[in-house]
Amino acid sequence: MSIDQPIPSSMNTLRRVSSRWWVLLIILILLVGGAVMISHHSARGTVSVVGSATVSATPDTVAFQVGVNTTASTPGGALSANNARMALLQTALTNSGVAKKYIQTSNLSVNPTTNNAGVITGYSASDTVSVSMPNTSKIGTIIDNAVQAGGTGAQLSGISFSLSHNGAALKLARAQALENAKSIATSLGETGKFHVGRIKNLTDNESQNTPTPIMYDSVAASSMKVGVPIQSGTQTVSVQVNVVYFINN
Repeated sequence: MSIDQPIPSSMNTLRRVSSRWWVLLIILILLVGGAVMISHHSARGTVSVVGSATVSATPDTVAFQVGVNTTASTPGGALSANNARMALLQTALTNSGVAKKYIQTSNLSVNPTTNNAGVITGYSASDTVSVSMPNTSKIGTIIDNAVQAGGTGAQLSGISFSLSHNGAALKLARAQALENAKSIATSLGETGKFHVGRIKNLTDNESQNTPTPIMYDSVAASSMKVGVPIQSGTQTVSVQVNVVYFINN
């Protein structure tokens, strides 16, 4: 009689079930371990600092408004005459080196004129263009040429200088403000015995010390002196950055 006996099918079934439980248990352990690692990573400490910097520079952008005003006995007559004068003004701008993309119509109107009794005595047409362009030492001549071309009734409403949003001065101020923030965070780390890691979050605020624009009211061509020098001076731009760094243990 052989001592080898076949293993009952119930025992094979039990072994297969046990194997599955072990596999499930191993998977569960791996999942739990992964969750702990993720949770540990998300719970990393942070340090928040504020960095700032101020830079002075010559404004790289100039803006002004210039236009003409014409009166006539009829609305059509006023508009037609005004259009002709405005064409001369805009031609003077482009001939002085102002690209058309920097010139934009900002006001166009035709209105009746009345006497003290409220009776219509004629019509007034007005047309104004806004010019925003790179700053240049020839800006005084450009404005003079435009106003002279507009003739009597030409108007210059103002001139202002600024630093463009993506200009070199702002880029430099942002870089210096970020360096200032990193220096502060590193100093805190040396005191608190921790290492500053990568940036988690970053926001910045910018402000410019913009001088009051030079304003003119109804400047006639006959009162303008050709070649009047205009000084853009210097401006300061300040940048403040709020930076949140991860802490590396």
